Amino acid sequence: MNVISAWKAFDIKNCIDCISFSVREIKKTTTNRCWKNLWADVAVMHTENETLSEYADIFQVSHTIGGEGFHDITIENINELFENVVISDDEILQSFAENYCNDNKENEEDREEDSSAAGLSASLIQNGLNIAMELENHFLNLDPNTERSARFQRQLNEAVECYRELYEEVKAKKTQRLMTDFFKP
Repeated sequence: MNVISAWKAFDIKNCIDCISFSVREIKKTTTNRCWKNLWADVAVMHTENETLSEYADIFQVSHTIGGEGFHDITIENINELFENVVISDDEILQSFAENYCNDNKENEEDREEDSSAAGLSASLIQNGLNIAMELENHFLNLDPNTERSARFQRQLNEAVECYRELYEEVKAKKTQRLMTDFFKP
C-alpha cells in the first residue's frame, strides 16, 4: 500500500480512533497542569505517588539522553523547571526584539561578506596571496634583523588571513562536490 492509497482509505472512523488513542495517552498530571492556570478549581492536585512516578520518568529520560546537564540532573533542577514563572507581555516582546535584532545583524553581516566576495574571483585572490608571499620572502631574505622580519611575517600573515579564508570559500563554491560527499558513512 502506498501513501496515496493509505490516505484514500483513511476515513472518519480512523480519524476518531486516532484521536481516541491520543486522548487516552494524555496523563492526568498533564491535564491538571494545563488547566491549573486557566481554571484552578478544575485542576485536581496530584498525589505524592504521581509526583514520584513523574520524577522517575524524568530521571529515566534524562539519563537516556545523557550528556552534560542530563546525566547529573537533580530533584532541585526538576523543581526549578516546574516553578510557575509568569512572563509579562513586555518581557516576551523584549525577548523577541532582541532575537530579531540579532538575527538581522547576522543576516547583514552575511550579506556584506557575500557582496564583498562577489567582485573577487578565486584567481584574483590567489594572485594577491602570491604577491603577499613574495613580499614576505623578500623581507625575510634581505633583512638582517630576524626579530623584525619575524614580526613582519606574523603581521602580514594576520593581515592576509581573511583573504585566505575568502579564497577557500570561493574555491569551495567553485568546485562541484561529488555525490558521495553527501552520504554519511
